[in-house]
Amino acid sequence: MTHGAVTDLAEDQHTEPRFRDIGAIPKMPGSSSRERPRFISSIVGAWLGSHLVLIAGHVALVFFYSVATAPDLPAAEYAIFAERSGPWFSILFGGPVFYAVGRLLSKRTGSDERRAAMAVWTL
Repeated sequence: MTHGAVTDLAEDQHTEPRFRDIGAIPKMPGSSSRERPRFISSIVGAWLGSHLVLIAGHVALVFFYSVATAPDLPAAEYAIFAERSGPWFSILFGGPVFYAVGRLLSKRTGSDERRAAMAVWTL
Protein backbone atom coordinates (compact mmCIF):
# COMPACT_ATOMS: atom_id res chain seq x y z
CA MET A 1 0.00 0.00 0.00
CA THR A 2 1.49 3.32 -1.00
CA HIS A 3 0.70 6.70 0.44
CA GLY A 4 2.02 9.26 -2.00
CA ALA A 5 5.77 8.62 -2.38
CA VAL A 6 6.04 6.58 0.82
CA THR A 7 5.69 2.79 0.74
CA ASP A 8 3.93 1.07 3.63
CA LEU A 9 6.65 -1.03 5.26
CA ALA A 10 4.16 -3.32 7.00
CA GLU A 11 3.55 -5.13 3.72
CA ASP A 12 7.25 -5.80 3.19
CA GLN A 13 7.86 -7.29 6.65
CA HIS A 14 6.47 -10.71 5.72
CA THR A 15 8.54 -11.19 2.60
CA GLU A 16 11.71 -13.24 2.49
CA PRO A 17 14.97 -11.28 2.36
CA ARG A 18 16.57 -11.23 -1.04
CA PHE A 19 20.16 -12.35 -1.25
CA ARG A 20 22.41 -12.43 -4.24
CA ASP A 21 23.02 -15.77 -5.78
CA ILE A 22 26.45 -16.96 -4.64
CA GLY A 23 27.15 -18.21 -8.14
CA ALA A 24 26.85 -14.62 -9.40
CA ILE A 25 29.95 -13.51 -7.49
CA PRO A 26 32.78 -13.06 -10.00
CA LYS A 27 35.64 -15.45 -9.48
CA MET A 28 39.14 -14.18 -8.96
CA PRO A 29 41.92 -15.28 -11.29
CA GLY A 30 43.69 -18.28 -9.91
CA SER A 31 40.48 -19.66 -8.41
CA SER A 32 40.37 -22.59 -10.80
CA SER A 33 43.10 -25.17 -10.98
CA ARG A 34 43.67 -24.28 -14.62
CA GLU A 35 44.31 -20.56 -14.04
CA ARG A 36 46.33 -20.92 -10.82
CA PRO A 37 49.74 -21.84 -12.37
CA ARG A 38 49.47 -18.95 -14.83
CA PHE A 39 48.58 -16.49 -12.07
CA ILE A 40 51.40 -17.75 -9.82
CA SER A 41 53.92 -17.54 -12.65
CA SER A 42 52.71 -14.00 -13.37
CA ILE A 43 53.30 -13.05 -9.74
CA VAL A 44 56.79 -14.56 -9.71
CA GLY A 45 57.61 -12.87 -13.02
CA ALA A 46 56.36 -9.53 -11.74
CA TRP A 47 58.43 -9.94 -8.59
CA LEU A 48 61.58 -10.74 -10.57
CA GLY A 49 60.90 -7.92 -13.01
CA SER A 50 60.46 -5.36 -10.25
CA HIS A 51 63.74 -6.41 -8.64
CA LEU A 52 65.54 -6.22 -11.98
CA VAL A 53 64.20 -2.70 -12.48
CA LEU A 54 65.40 -1.66 -9.01
CA ILE A 55 68.83 -3.23 -9.50
CA ALA A 56 69.25 -1.64 -12.93
CA GLY A 57 68.19 1.72 -11.50
CA HIS A 58 70.75 1.48 -8.72
CA VAL A 59 73.49 0.49 -11.15
CA ALA A 60 72.55 3.52 -13.26
CA LEU A 61 72.72 5.73 -10.17
CA VAL A 62 76.22 4.50 -9.29
CA PHE A 63 77.28 4.90 -12.93
CA PHE A 64 75.97 8.48 -12.97
CA TYR A 65 77.76 9.19 -9.70
CA SER A 66 81.03 7.78 -11.02
CA VAL A 67 80.87 9.57 -14.37
CA ALA A 68 79.13 12.89 -13.78
CA THR A 69 79.33 13.70 -10.08
CA ALA A 70 82.71 12.42 -8.88
CA PRO A 71 84.75 11.07 -11.80
CA ASP A 72 88.22 11.18 -10.24
CA LEU A 73 87.69 9.01 -7.16
CA PRO A 74 89.28 5.58 -6.64
CA ALA A 75 87.13 2.51 -7.25
CA ALA A 76 86.82 1.81 -3.51
CA GLU A 77 84.94 5.10 -3.06
CA TYR A 78 82.36 4.05 -5.65
CA ALA A 79 81.89 0.74 -3.83
CA ILE A 80 81.30 2.62 -0.58
CA PHE A 81 78.80 4.89 -2.34
CA ALA A 82 77.00 1.87 -3.77
CA GLU A 83 76.72 0.24 -0.33
CA ARG A 84 75.45 3.41 1.32
CA SER A 85 73.01 4.45 -1.39
CA GLY A 86 71.49 1.01 -1.99
CA PRO A 87 69.06 1.00 0.96
CA TRP A 88 68.00 4.59 0.29
CA PHE A 89 67.42 3.88 -3.37
CA SER A 90 65.33 0.86 -2.45
CA ILE A 91 63.26 2.82 0.07
CA LEU A 92 62.61 5.74 -2.26
CA PHE A 93 61.92 3.83 -5.47
CA GLY A 94 60.72 0.44 -4.21
CA GLY A 95 57.18 1.61 -3.46
CA PRO A 96 56.51 3.24 -6.84
CA VAL A 97 58.08 0.32 -8.75
CA PHE A 98 56.05 -2.30 -6.88
CA TYR A 99 52.91 -0.20 -7.30
CA ALA A 100 53.43 0.06 -11.05
CA VAL A 101 54.18 -3.65 -11.33
CA GLY A 102 51.08 -4.50 -9.26
CA ARG A 103 48.88 -2.38 -11.51
CA LEU A 104 50.37 -3.90 -14.64
CA LEU A 105 49.88 -7.39 -13.22
CA SER A 106 46.28 -6.69 -12.27
CA LYS A 107 45.47 -5.39 -15.75
CA ARG A 108 47.08 -8.39 -17.43
CA THR A 109 45.49 -11.04 -15.23
CA GLY A 110 42.21 -9.26 -14.56
CA SER A 111 42.56 -9.58 -10.80
CA ASP A 112 41.95 -7.08 -8.06
CA GLU A 113 44.76 -4.50 -7.91
CA ARG A 114 45.19 -4.84 -4.16
CA ARG A 115 45.40 -8.62 -4.37
CA ALA A 116 48.01 -8.51 -7.13
CA ALA A 117 50.08 -5.84 -5.40
CA MET A 118 49.98 -7.72 -2.09
CA ALA A 119 50.99 -10.95 -3.81
CA VAL A 120 54.03 -9.29 -5.39
CA TRP A 121 54.91 -7.46 -2.17
CA THR A 122 54.59 -10.65 -0.09
CA LEU A 123 57.32 -12.35 -2.11
